[in-house]
Amino acid sequence: MLMSRLSALLLPFIALAALAKEPAGEWRYWGGDAGSNRYAPLDQINADNIDEVGIVWRWQALRAPGVDGALANYHKPTPIYANGTLYSPSGLYSVVALDPATGATRWVFSPDGPPQGTEGYGVEETKDTFLGFLGARHSPRAVSYWADGKGKERILHNSIDGRLISIDAKTGKLDRKFGDGGYVDLRENFAPGWKIKRISSSSPGIVVGNVIVIQTTPNAHIPSVEHPPGRVRGYDVRTGELLWTFHTTPQEGEFGVETWERGSWANTGGGSVWSVMSADLEKGYVY
Repeated sequence: MLMSRLSALLLPFIALAALAKEPAGEWRYWGGDAGSNRYAPLDQINADNIDEVGIVWRWQALRAPGVDGALANYHKPTPIYANGTLYSPSGLYSVVALDPATGATRWVFSPDGPPQGTEGYGVEETKDTFLGFLGARHSPRAVSYWADGKGKERILHNSIDGRLISIDAKTGKLDRKFGDGGYVDLRENFAPGWKIKRISSSSPGIVVGNVIVIQTTPNAHIPSVEHPPGRVRGYDVRTGELLWTFHTTPQEGEFGVETWERGSWANTGGGSVWSVMSADLEKGYVY
């Protein structure tokens, strides 16, 4: 029941007016467009000249001070491309903006220290610990991009250390009007009654209109019935306000809860969304 529920995950949205198609050649989502078609109608490189393609530049992932100065050696992002700039997460929970023609760094955003009380996410972790690997040297799959069509652009970064961060896409500076000085602690309002020690998010959120949808994994890699249940949540991209929560395990009174026999819905954890989501912008659904 859980898998069928997840495979048909339909989430209603607000503020979907004036949604436009992506400009030709841009790659504003991890999968190219909101529907994850992973296709761009570009023909400069074709069967006749593919043998002439070569490396023009290289960019090196950020180093991680405090973790033997090592490179972020689990660097797996797909950069997104919007308005002439490449954006990518890197180690140290950072985000970089690059010139796609030269590989030159336009800006680097490095966040403040992790949220108060967060254990195991700081760069003081050694390279031999799992959480040190998951944190400072680990890059999530991508970042998210939002624009209002009037010149305001934001990079939304749901980081490995459990935060949603809003960054001005042009300057690399925090949007201080978002959340608490630019940050939303994703542990807040997650699952009342459950002890949330850590929250991580390795896949990018997906932007639909003025809402960014975030998937998170609480207390990762702790297999027990006390493991917190999964949640998918929608936030206002302008303010960081939590707009809605979808329970991947149905709660009391929700559709499908009767299939969780003997009240198992109340103490069964897991069911988090690890992978990248896609969206139908016209219908306002996320899958």
